[in-house]
Amino acid sequence: MTILHIYDESNSMAAHYVAMLNAQFSLLNSQFSIFNFQFSVATNAVTFKRMFDEQHPDIIHLHGKAPFALPQNIRLVVTPHGEYSGSLGFATLLSKEQLTTKSQQPFVVIARSQMEHDALIEQYPRVETILNPIITRTTTPEVCARQMLHVYQRVMCSNVLQLMDDNTRHSLALIMGAAVAGDARWVGQKPLLMGEDGKKLSLLYLYAEYENLLPLLEEGLRLFSIDANPSHRESIKGYLPEGYKKPQPMEGSDVISLLNDVKSNGPTLLRLTEIVRALRADNLDEQQLLQRLDDHNLRSFFASILQLLSEQVCLTEGFMPCSPAENRETQQLRQALYSHGCI
Repeated sequence: MTILHIYDESNSMAAHYVAMLNAQFSLLNSQFSIFNFQFSVATNAVTFKRMFDEQHPDIIHLHGKAPFALPQNIRLVVTPHGEYSGSLGFATLLSKEQLTTKSQQPFVVIARSQMEHDALIEQYPRVETILNPIITRTTTPEVCARQMLHVYQRVMCSNVLQLMDDNTRHSLALIMGAAVAGDARWVGQKPLLMGEDGKKLSLLYLYAEYENLLPLLEEGLRLFSIDANPSHRESIKGYLPEGYKKPQPMEGSDVISLLNDVKSNGPTLLRLTEIVRALRADNLDEQQLLQRLDDHNLRSFFASILQLLSEQVCLTEGFMPCSPAENRETQQLRQALYSHGCI
């Protein structure tokens, strides 16, 4: 995992602080291999662009005000070092052709004192306090570095679905499909987890915990004979949107009730698995269901949901009362599902 520190080359405080952190990180990496962080520094735009293109850093840690424009859609951590007026000087630059004034919002802002925390929390929803050993004797460089590593790990446990590659997302769909069907043969493929890759399994566990899918995940893994030992349960929790609530089951609900919930509250993978269960029920009367969908003006919405069910839970056409639809509503539902739980 790569962390790229950036700060203005004239900011001696930031330079001292980053040097202190990196010295401690090197010691911690040698003592505890689980961290496996790599660190680098850029203090001007040219160096930053080269390192960004070469290293593809997992996290960019900004110290003080941004000395140059930053790319959008990065995992940004900010330590203001007292420079917390206005918007911390954030800038966003996709490319020279895509200049935008929209600010890049940080995953988390690091305060160096409780006083700074109280000021920052008025502007940013996620603020952590890590005392700076350069300016106070109430902490040590090692404690500071350990706390910072913990923040980095929380950042890397956030927006979990976006961290998965295509194979891992497809594996999740296969696992959910097998769990709902009660038999792995219904999905026809085995998850491509690269030899039961520990990192990918950890991501699946994290996502399943946030989305209240752990029983289904573990059942699906069992059906595929994939070792789901406790080490894959990540103990560090990521950042979630303010007020985030895990989806709750609607056991025993029919298709119409489940669709109305999705329409009102947005799609979740839990709700999609429940719709699949309802569609697979032995006593389902498909013609009656289609008539009820028409009566509730839900036929078009249902067709879009069916497309998601084929992608996310591997539902086959044999269990679809009508044809799935790929349209604007489908795209909106897909994006809402992808963004659920993202900060």
